Amino acid sequence: MHARLTVVTGSPGQIKDVAQRINELVLPRLGGISGLRNAYFLSDDASGKTVAVTIFESEADLIASREAVKSIREETVTAMGGTVQSVDELEVIAQL
Repeated sequence: MHARLTVVTGSPGQIKDVAQRINELVLPRLGGISGLRNAYFLSDDASGKTVAVTIFESEADLIASREAVKSIREETVTAMGGTVQSVDELEVIAQL
């Protein structure tokens, strides 16, 4: 399995708005991405930091998703008024 880890910063105190935008703008579009196994979104209201972790069946699925996910990420971050701090692609080496 492989994962994409995305860190976004936004305005503190906006966790409800962030959650709503993720549920409305992101989740419906992620469902059509081949090989996507799981997606987790974590947010810290005090700092305005949001982290997305998406898990893919294979490295090929991760690579194939890059353009579609980039579009979703850019639209969502723009709508949230945030800034992408980092996007990393990693191999999952252990899980519980």
